[in-house]
Amino acid sequence: MTNTQEIDIRDLLGTALVQGGEVLGGVRPDQFDLPTPCREMSVRQLMDHLVGVAGRIAMLGETGELGPAFPALDEWDGAYARSAEAGRKAWADPAALERTVRLPWAEMSGARTLAMYVSEVTVHTWDLATATGQGDIEWNPDVVAASLASMEAELPAQGREGVPFDPVVPVSPGAPAIDRLVAWTGRQP
Repeated sequence: MTNTQEIDIRDLLGTALVQGGEVLGGVRPDQFDLPTPCREMSVRQLMDHLVGVAGRIAMLGETGELGPAFPALDEWDGAYARSAEAGRKAWADPAALERTVRLPWAEMSGARTLAMYVSEVTVHTWDLATATGQGDIEWNPDVVAASLASMEAELPAQGREGVPFDPVVPVSPGAPAIDRLVAWTGRQP
């Protein structure tokens, strides 16, 4: 595996967004009301959320701040693709990685923020793939490693009161990295 410190987080974002789009594109309409491992969301709600996350990535890259939430959709593929492309363009300038980003819960560098969003896209892609029977995915090891490192740094194992994550699910240290990532976020791999 490559040292994730040497990899540009923007490249990992691009890879994560592409994989999210592939899984989103594989959802059938008869699956919209299925539950997901993200227990607060159905497949339809998770699809809306993924489009919103891609839009937030673009907003943060453009302005350094979050804007309003995105409305529910009926057409996901095109909206996701447009938001993902806007996000990649918004973060194209390396200076965006050094800029301070304001989130409701913290201020942090653009690079740290982007790593957190790579994690969010990756975990929710796993949620959607698992819920819709698309679980046979070849996960990019660098994306998963960076996602896990970000989650472990930003989401404490203890004291998760008030955050939308269940307790860490125990897995063996030798478990696949994607299993360790989703277990850290309280999902059963």
